[in-house]
Amino acid sequence: MTIDVSKISGTPEEVEQAFGLNAKTLGLWRHQGKGPRYCKVGRKVLYKFVDVEEFLDRNKVQTKDSIGL
Repeated sequence: MTIDVSKISGTPEEVEQAFGLNAKTLGLWRHQGKGPRYCKVGRKVLYKFVDVEEFLDRNKVQTKDSIGL
């Protein structure tokens, strides 16, 4: 299955396909109040892809190699 990341938002399963974040982990994070921002419309959960990208950027780990030591 190919995910069109030019779409504005996607389900947890589409986020899993596009970014490699497990849909069940996303569900756990929602329950814990963690993870990327999301929208709920009734029972449907949607993630804006830009919010997922921002979440990943905020959680980068800096290594010695990444800073050139």
